[in-house]
Amino acid sequence: MRKDIKLSFLLILMLVFLAGCASVSSSGSQPGEKKFTTYIIDKNTMDYKFIINGNLYKARGTYCHGMRRGDRVVFLEGSPGGDCKTAKIKDLETGVVCHFYCDSTK
Repeated sequence: MRKDIKLSFLLILMLVFLAGCASVSSSGSQPGEKKFTTYIIDKNTMDYKFIINGNLYKARGTYCHGMRRGDRVVFLEGSPGGDCKTAKIKDLETGVVCHFYCDSTK
């Protein structure tokens, strides 16, 4: 009986360890790769004006189709705080990359 408890305990420890390893490796980042913080599109007005992280971004030149409210995005250039002139934002749901003007005045 005692031997069964020890084996069960070791099995549980192995499963916990493997689960932790899987969660670390599933992040998708490799050593030396730049990591991005994700943000959610709070609002999309006619594929032209977007509220992200509480700040207004206006599409540059053309509309930004494929970016929807609730999608996760990353800032490739510019600032999620809105304190920038322009920003380059990638939608992680669709893969669409758009260029924006930042509007820090909200």
